[in-house]
Amino acid sequence: MRNCILVIVVFLSFSSLAQTKDEYKSKFFAQTTFMSVEAGRDFLVGNNFFVQTGVGLGAGYDVGYNSMSMALKFSKPIPYLKGSVDWYYNKNNRIDKNRTLANNSGNYLGIQAKYSFGDNDEYSTSLNRVLVSEAHWGIKRTFGGVMYYKVQLGVAHFKDYDTTYTEVYPTIGMFIGVTF
Repeated sequence: MRNCILVIVVFLSFSSLAQTKDEYKSKFFAQTTFMSVEAGRDFLVGNNFFVQTGVGLGAGYDVGYNSMSMALKFSKPIPYLKGSVDWYYNKNNRIDKNRTLANNSGNYLGIQAKYSFGDNDEYSTSLNRVLVSEAHWGIKRTFGGVMYYKVQLGVAHFKDYDTTYTEVYPTIGMFIGVTF
C-alpha cells in the first residue's frame, strides 16, 4: 500500500509541474547534434523571447583564407560556450490552431554566439579558438513527453583568434534534446 501511495504522490507532483498548453516556460535542457553534446538553460523573457545559455563538448574549427574546416575527435572533444536570443513569432497562431507549446515548441528567429576554446596539442591539423556569430530561423517541436527536436537554418561569421582569418558560411543545425 505504501508503494501505491508513493507512486500516486510522485505522479501528482510531476503532473503539477507539467507545462500547460498555452504558455512557454524557462527550462533546463540537454541536447545533441551530429558533432556535439551540450547542456544549458532556456530563460523566458517576456511572452515570446528566450535567452539560452549553454556549455558543451564537440567539434573544433580551423578558419583559413577562403576556407573553414571542422573536426571531431571523440577521445578529446573541444569545449565551448554558447548563448542565443530567440524570438518565437508564432505562439498565438499555435494556440489558435490548438497546437501544443510543450517543451517551448514553435517557429523562431534568433541570433547566437558560440566560442570554441580550440586545442592545438592533440590534432595533426590545428583546431583554434573560434567565435561563431550566427543569425538563424528555426523550428522546435516536441515528441515523447520531455523530448524535442530542433532544426535551424542560418548564416554564420567565423572569427579565428589564432589565425586572425574570418569567413562567412551558411549553417544548418539539427538537434535532439530533453528538457527538465
